[in-house]
Amino acid sequence: MLLSLLFCASLQDNVLNIISQIMDECIPNDRANRDFCVKFPEEIRHDNLAGQLWFGAECLAAGSIIMNREIESIAMRPLAKDLTRTLEEVRSITRDQALRDLNLYTDRMKDALRHFDSLFAEFELR
Repeated sequence: MLLSLLFCASLQDNVLNIISQIMDECIPNDRANRDFCVKFPEEIRHDNLAGQLWFGAECLAAGSIIMNREIESIAMRPLAKDLTRTLEEVRSITRDQALRDLNLYTDRMKDALRHFDSLFAEFELR
């Protein structure tokens, strides 16, 4: 079971890294502000933080309580649901676009990436 969870986390990290690279190329000047990250201690900022945040968002969206903090978890649930839904939309649009033309970024794709980046930054901050 643990090996399966680690494998899934690794895949989530890969997906988020690819989406981040696409955003860097597609919407480089429209990325969400993440200046707040400098306030995080070094031990919190690491390469697989995004994958862990995605996992946390999925857990919250599914109704889990994170770290025995029921009030905070309930307050975060709508954002987590929106984030996971938006990520699925980005993955679908990106997959569809890859089947058509790898060198074209449609307005629909750019809008979806901007929305996802904004939600992910907000989730990361909270």
